[in-house]
Formats: sequence, structure tokens, C-alpha cells
Amino acid sequence: MKIFCWNMNYWQNTKGNPQDIIEWKNKCIEFLKNEPNIDFYILQEINPLKLFEKSSNQYEFSMTDYNILYHELTNELLFDGRKDNFWGNVILFHKDYKFEKNNIDTNDLYEVNKYYYGRSSVMCYDFVAQDKEKIAIINYANKGCYTMLDDFENDKEMKNVLENIKNRIIMAGDFNTGFGENGKKEYNKFVGSYNNKYNLENCIKNYSNKFIPTYYHTKARHANVGYVNDFCFSSKFNDVTIINQKDEWENIGGIKLWRGLSDHRPFIVELK
Repeated sequence: MKIFCWNMNYWQNTKGNPQDIIEWKNKCIEFLKNEPNIDFYILQEINPLKLFEKSSNQYEFSMTDYNILYHELTNELLFDGRKDNFWGNVILFHKDYKFEKNNIDTNDLYEVNKYYYGRSSVMCYDFVAQDKEKIAIINYANKGCYTMLDDFENDKEMKNVLENIKNRIIMAGDFNTGFGENGKKEYNKFVGSYNNKYNLENCIKNYSNKFIPTYYHTKARHANVGYVNDFCFSSKFNDVTIINQKDEWENIGGIKLWRGLSDHRPFIVELK
């Protein structure tokens, strides 16, 4: 099974010159389609309709072997004063997998004890493979200064999902909890908490070899500070391989962008 996870930074890359936006979209689509045999694309900060928009209000979804699940951050973005260009989280799943159910009850999404900024973008769906094995895919994006990791861990419904799903779990995304090059101790404590609490293992062993950040700030004063804050946790598999370990950060206009496309580096994980 191959998992492709990436925060695409859609909202910053869809400002300005329309031709530049089209070029960015085309490069992203080409990259998404270039890696063969992906089972699940777990994407953050993206609008899949607009990504595949060929002209105004005309959409051509060219990845025809996949289906789309999309959670949009509409209410949060409106709260921020953004009245258009909405985005959120996406799971693209291969047609070899059958969608079964949503594990998060959206009817009580806005109860005070559950709601936090970004909550509506959290995705947790069950799928059934061709061999009938069930797997839960969780797409998570923590919204940084608006909420802390504790909000996620204290979310009773999400905790119930993690503790009670009996089939395999893969949880990946942008946790917005950064660990720099000298933060190995804190990093190990963080990833260890998921193993201890939910029996989920860390698939992104970024400190085992050469440190490669998964994120660089786009603000100039932090432009040369890299962090690991994108993770993939999973139930135990026999073998875990990181497919793309190249450091392909480019310095563009004083900030670092991965291949010039995003402030986050994607990762592709193969689980056996």
C-alpha cells in the first residue's frame, strides 16, 4: 500500500497572476500523477475542484482512477474574513478501494466541547480493500496558532475513534507541531506518545539519517528555519519504506519552497 501525503499550500499559491496560478496547478497535477500505484492521496490546504479547473467554473478531473472526499474549512475561513477561494482537506482513494463510512459524526460538529479551528477539516473514513480488509484513513491538519495539539487529543470523538477502531489505521497530515534539527528529544517524545496511547507507529523517521525538514516558514524572518511537522502514523506493518527522501527545497525570492510548489515537502510511504 502506498500513501502520498502533502500540504499543498493552495491559498498562497492561488494569488496574483492567473498564468502563474495555472502553471502551479499543472505542475502539481503532473507531480501527483507521476508516482505510480498510489492507493491514497492524503492532502491538506487544497481545493480539488479548483485544482482541476481548466477554465472558469469548468472542471476536468484527470485522475480518473480515483474518487474524491473533501472537507472544506468554509466556516473558519469566513470567520477569518475570507469570502472566496475556500480550501480544506482531501482524500483521493483508488477505485480498488470501496468507501464504507465516515467515522466522525458531523451532526454535532459544533458542540462547544468538540469544536476548534480546523475541526471540520479532520477526516476519518473507513475503506475496504479488494481482499476485504478494512482500513481507516485519517487526514489531519492542525491549525497552528488557532489551536494546540491538546485540542486534538482532548477531542472525545476523535479519541474514541483512535481507541476503538479494530482494523488498521493510517493517520497522516500536517500536525503543525514543529521540531527543528536539534529537537530530536522532543520529536521522539511526540511520536512516542502516539505509540503509547494508540499503538500507532511513526512512519517518518526523519532523524534516523540526514535531517530533511518537511516545512519552512514563508515569512522572511524565519525563512531559513526548517521543521518536521508533517507525520504519518500507522498500525503495525511488516515493512515501511519512505519512497521520496530527496531534499528538493529551492530558494525562491528569499524563501524556501519544495520544488517551488509549496512550503511543505510531500512524502510517499509504502506499507507492506
